Amino acid sequence: MSKPSVKMWEEERTALTAACPGLGGLAKIQFGAAMVALRTRDAKTAAQVIRDDVEVDELERDSEARAIRVLALRQPIARDFREVLSALRVDIEFARICDFSANSCKRVTDLLGSPPYAWAGELGELRSPSSRPFHPRVGAYPAPPKEQAPSMGAAPAH
Repeated sequence: MSKPSVKMWEEERTALTAACPGLGGLAKIQFGAAMVALRTRDAKTAAQVIRDDVEVDELERDSEARAIRVLALRQPIARDFREVLSALRVDIEFARICDFSANSCKRVTDLLGSPPYAWAGELGELRSPSSRPFHPRVGAYPAPPKEQAPSMGAAPAH
């Protein structure tokens, strides 16, 4: 590739991977807020999670369009191809977490008139351990340091 092409590729790759931590942070916030809304039956928080899902969907569409553009115009192979697909797949998974959170919040209005269930208190416990391993992995996605990579491994079992 010529130098301008290499520079353009680097800019496009950086733009693709830069969206992942942002979407990951939104997914963490959305999931945490959804668990609070379900546990406390807070309709206001649930409504906010549902409204914020629209922003997440827009970010996902932008990321998908960017990845398709790179695949079509650059036709990457080997490692470059895997990087594009990985960025796309990670963004899709974060968007799915946000969709799950929004769908869970849609059930809060159904629960408003009923007495609290015993399991509702456990939702707070679900939110806490799930977010512990989440943040370091989200921030390390674009370029994990080699010394950090082995410690990231699989999420701890809870």
